[in-house]
Amino acid sequence: MFKEAKDWKELAQNKAREVWKGKPVECPVSVTISVFLKRERDLHGGLKILCDSLEGIVYKNDKQITEMILHKEFDKENPRIAVRVDTL
Repeated sequence: MFKEAKDWKELAQNKAREVWKGKPVECPVSVTISVFLKRERDLHGGLKILCDSLEGIVYKNDKQITEMILHKEFDKENPRIAVRVDTL
């Protein structure tokens, strides 16, 4: 994994630990991801890293994801990613 991707994954894991106070769920989950970008770009590469970063924190394994909803939006002033995980 490239250093930039590794650093981003670590940042995402730290943020997930701040927000998720429970144990990792073990049932199937639905993940809704809203990505707010500064400019037009691909999303598919970052999705794998994001899903991997939540493993062991929010859910045991990203294989539990049975549904994924992706929203791509633009916000030049405040680029960010919002993630919602629902148990099924």
